[in-house]
Amino acid sequence: MPFTQFIGSLIAVAIVALIAARLFPTKNKLTKERVINNVARYCPHINLASAPPLVYLSENNATAVAVFPNRSDGFAIASALGDRVVVREIPDAKLVTITKSENGLSFNLGDFTQPTIEIQMPADQRQALISKLTSRPSEKPEPAHA
Repeated sequence: MPFTQFIGSLIAVAIVALIAARLFPTKNKLTKERVINNVARYCPHINLASAPPLVYLSENNATAVAVFPNRSDGFAIASALGDRVVVREIPDAKLVTITKSENGLSFNLGDFTQPTIEIQMPADQRQALISKLTSRPSEKPEPAHA
């Protein structure tokens, strides 16, 4: 391959990479509104109009926990992965192992695709989230039969 053709190809790849970086930014951080919108998109069976979830954002705004106030148990974890947001609905807090670290929480999901989600947050916010998740009723309401 001639040197000029190599340089031309290299410049073309760099231009395409710059255009892609401008069109698809990966620096969008999570906000409460973005978390609520994505939870509504990933969990359409949950009515968020009557009572929006309580959102706890991490310090770096890359991860958030949304606690559903209108459900007897359950929450969702939103993670910003690149320019996308992935939401994991946890229907029962007993399905995950939550451990405290000195600067955050660790959710062990037991799933090979995303086995552990770490959330860094201040101690007061961390304690409020733990109390919200552990003070919920453990008994599911009996389903109504026709």
